[in-house]
Amino acid sequence: MEKGKATSGRSEPFPGILYSEPGALGLVCNIIAAFIAAVNNIQGDEKGTKLTAIVTGLHLILVGGFLQITAGIMSFRKNDHLVATSLTVFATLWAFQGGAIILSKLIYSDVTKSVLPVYIAFVTIAFSLFICSIFVNFIVPPVLVAMALTLTFESIGLFFTWGKKTAVAFEFLIVLTAMYAVTVMKTKGISQRYILPGFGNAPIDPLLIKRNASRTNKKEKRKNTKYAEPMGMGYMGSIIPVSVVCFHGLGYVDDMTVPILAVSCGALLQIIASYYSFLREKPVLPLGSEITTEERLFGCCLTKNNAKESRSMTDEDIDNERRDQTINVLLFLCNMVASFALSPFEISNRMMSLPFLLTAGIFGNLLVARFSYVLQSLSRCFIALSCCFLWTSWSLYIFDATGIAISSSLAIISVGLCVLSLLLSITMAKIFTVLELAILLHSISFTTHMFNADTKYFPMVSSIFLGLVGIYGFILYTVKGLLDKTLLPEGKPLIKIRTPITSALPCPTFRSRIASDLFKAAKVLEKGEVICVPTDTVYALAGSCSKPDSISKIYHIKGRPPEKPICLCISNLQQLRVANPPFSPLLWRFMDKCYPGGITCVVKKGPWLQNLGVGEAADFVGTKESVAIRVPDSSVLSYLVSITGPLAITSANPSGEPDSTHHNTVLDTLGGKLAGVVCDDESNETVASTVVNCMKFDEGLISYFRVGCVPKDIVDNLFDEVKKEQSDQIN
Repeated sequence: MEKGKATSGRSEPFPGILYSEPGALGLVCNIIAAFIAAVNNIQGDEKGTKLTAIVTGLHLILVGGFLQITAGIMSFRKNDHLVATSLTVFATLWAFQGGAIILSKLIYSDVTKSVLPVYIAFVTIAFSLFICSIFVNFIVPPVLVAMALTLTFESIGLFFTWGKKTAVAFEFLIVLTAMYAVTVMKTKGISQRYILPGFGNAPIDPLLIKRNASRTNKKEKRKNTKYAEPMGMGYMGSIIPVSVVCFHGLGYVDDMTVPILAVSCGALLQIIASYYSFLREKPVLPLGSEITTEERLFGCCLTKNNAKESRSMTDEDIDNERRDQTINVLLFLCNMVASFALSPFEISNRMMSLPFLLTAGIFGNLLVARFSYVLQSLSRCFIALSCCFLWTSWSLYIFDATGIAISSSLAIISVGLCVLSLLLSITMAKIFTVLELAILLHSISFTTHMFNADTKYFPMVSSIFLGLVGIYGFILYTVKGLLDKTLLPEGKPLIKIRTPITSALPCPTFRSRIASDLFKAAKVLEKGEVICVPTDTVYALAGSCSKPDSISKIYHIKGRPPEKPICLCISNLQQLRVANPPFSPLLWRFMDKCYPGGITCVVKKGPWLQNLGVGEAADFVGTKESVAIRVPDSSVLSYLVSITGPLAITSANPSGEPDSTHHNTVLDTLGGKLAGVVCDDESNETVASTVVNCMKFDEGLISYFRVGCVPKDIVDNLFDEVKKEQSDQIN
């Protein structure tokens, strides 16, 4: 940040304030992994034993891979896109390097030719991430440059010893730069301010990059900004298999054991990217318009029989129906691919089926399980997990990672899980019951194979049968999802469970700690509706400033007299700085001490409100001369405002009645008039914010419209502090 303009840091954007921990965790993983790799290079391959290689590789897989990918997923959930992508990509890198170290000792062969294409792919990815990082801050680019140079010299070290020694220096550079970044993140998370430099302004501001965007309809434009960075990670995952295939096509790679591991890591990147592709980001380069919209693809295919029913469904119901069909398609497709890939393992090279088992059988079913859990389809979630366990057992056996005793135990467990899945499937369509019968048959064939029973070709026959069932289900749900027609019979459930009738709430509710629910609440606000939101004081009614009519609805719902103004809520003080209002340094310093928190400052109106994104709502908030600015110390509301833009808020209670301190109170009193309530349990305060009149602030005077949760003495002390600071600077 520029000197003289430093703030407390408490007003920085929501994801950067509250979720520095996942990024710090991922960087710690990189520190440990880089240090392990450096020690391994210093020691050299000739001095390492088999046990040393296994221990080193397992640490890289568990710490650099598994733990770091957990940090990446956590960062994705908090909309920290670049950090999430970087952590996830390099998690696959360290996992691959750990696996390569182990394989180099287990297979007793030179893996130089096998590793080089993978290193080249990751060098390309590292430099791509570096280009992206220059749009974010100053501290991440050095880490990524150190990573890229490390991989470059690791590639050289495959042929020349000095390359390994040089890579050690850059691996220690990763350790040092990452340690500094962790320190910056953690001190920021603890103190809510930037104590150390590095995360201020970016070297290049992407908002200043101008490009000619193609004119598309609103739906297409929204979707273009919706799939930017997670899709970018998917493209990065494609670089790895492309590099491997190119070198293999040139005859450079003979043994595909190590490249198969790398391709599996690339597939993992694409699966994670497909799941998190709903995250929003602004693309710097044009993506192009869609060939056709989703509505046109699905809407034009409605049949006459169900057109009336489809018109009566809400947009959310239609979206959930489409997601449900997509999950079914994925479930049958993943198991179809895995089963057909496994079918010739008795008469061909077993290792050839391993990539398909890892990607489609394991990762694909995990993705299906996650989607099913989100849609609360627990039976289908358990079915996908049991399939994942079965394919994992097969993979471990083919990879010869476990002994016969452990493989036999896994086979027996998989049979038990498949039996439970079969029992659960009787409440679903019959095609799922048939699928579970095929999976159970295949798990039995795996068990008989483990115990050396005379069942030659039994696994192949059961795999083919399972694959045929997968083809049937794939065609069934693909056609049903696209054409809304049942081309093949699905079958009614053997047992139909009656759903209990529950009393309906007066309006929809959204969980405050679930990001997807807050996105749903944001969509409601974007439609011009009024919802109830938690603040750092009491619950409040909120309407989007992009929809001025929603502010009129607030007055009507609350029964508020029109002469009483409504305040303006923003997510952080930096938003106000960007709008460039003509405030004095004294007032800025006072706001810096007050925000975020339970203090509302009333300031003069001006054209700067348009820069803030208030638009026509400027005439509906505040009075003709003034407007009240609210920056709540509430992570939920800050996150919501960061999605929707400025909101007009006022306490969520009928005019003249006590403030609402619990969402149940709002549901009882105003629920029937609202479009939704964000539920966050009990409020932190029992009264509203303290409203300070700052219209004569430069004259050394403040007054109070209302003394609320922050006592008058505290506000006066803050005012005296900023005046004293100014006088000290003058003297």
